[in-house]
Parts: sequence; C-alpha cells; structure tokens
Amino acid sequence: MKTYFNIYIALLLWGLVSCQKEPSLPKTPLIDLGGEIWHKGTIDEIIYQEFVKSYNIEIKYKWSPFEINYNRTLVPPDEARLKPVFKAI
Repeated sequence: MKTYFNIYIALLLWGLVSCQKEPSLPKTPLIDLGGEIWHKGTIDEIIYQEFVKSYNIEIKYKWSPFEINYNRTLVPPDEARLKPVFKAI
C-alpha cells in the first residue's frame, strides 16, 4: 500500500512540474529565417539578369550560418570579386 502511495505522490509531483508555463517565442524573426534585411544591389541584378532569368539557376553568395561545415574556416566572399567569377561561369 505504501508503494502505491509513493507512486501516486511521484506522479502528482511530476504532473505539477510538467505543467509549468513555457516562455513565449521571440517576436523578432531569427537570422536566416526571415530576420535579415538587405537591399538588392548591382550584384543581385546581375545574378537575376544573367542566371535566373536566362538559365533559371540560383546563385547564393550571401552568408548563411546554417549551410557551413563547422570543421572548416569559411569567409564570406567579397562582393567586389564576384563579377569576375560570374563572368567565368
């Protein structure tokens, strides 16, 4: 009888602890999930005109922390060096 009482008390305490209110989610969007804001520049126009509109090819040059390998040291590309790379492609 005492073991049933102990089990009942343990379940009651577990139920009280598990029903605590969780904190609400943040109101601001997270980075790379709609939280970053950038304006289209000349590089974006070149990509759209030369690759997306012509060949339906997406080129990503903006930094995304979720697409990197953490075993490597990666640096975002310098936008001034992108035009010659696009010409080579």
